Amino acid sequence: MDLLMLSGPAADRANDHIPDLVIPPLPPGEAARDSRPDGTGLVVFRTRILIQFTETATVGEVNDLLRMLGATIVGTIRSIKLVVISIPDTGDFAGLDRALATMRSSPAISLAVEDAAMGPVRARPDRLPQ
Repeated sequence: MDLLMLSGPAADRANDHIPDLVIPPLPPGEAARDSRPDGTGLVVFRTRILIQFTETATVGEVNDLLRMLGATIVGTIRSIKLVVISIPDTGDFAGLDRALATMRSSPAISLAVEDAAMGPVRARPDRLPQ
C-alpha cells in the first residue's frame, strides 16, 4: 500500500498543505474496548490517531515522522487542521501506544490522541475483544 503523505516542498509549513480528505469508515476488527490499566473503557480504534501539527512544523518533518511509523493520512478536517492517520495494526494496543508516544514527543506535533468511538459502534460491545 502506498502511504499518503503531505504534498509540497519539504521546508513549507505542514498546516498549509493539509489535504481535503473525507474520513473513511474503519475496516472491521480494528476496534477494542480500552481495558489498559489507565484506559478509558471506551471503544478505541487501534489503527487510528488524530493529530494536529505545530505552527512551525514542516512538510518534511511530518512526512519523515509518518514514514518512520509506517503511517498514512486517511482523512482530515481542514477547518480545524486535524489529520487522521492510520498505523499498522499490531492486534493489540502496543502499536498504538508506541505511535502515540512517538507523536507526542515530536516537536512537529501539537496534539496526538487515539480515535475513540463516541457514538454507536457496529459491533455489539459484548463481542469486542477485551
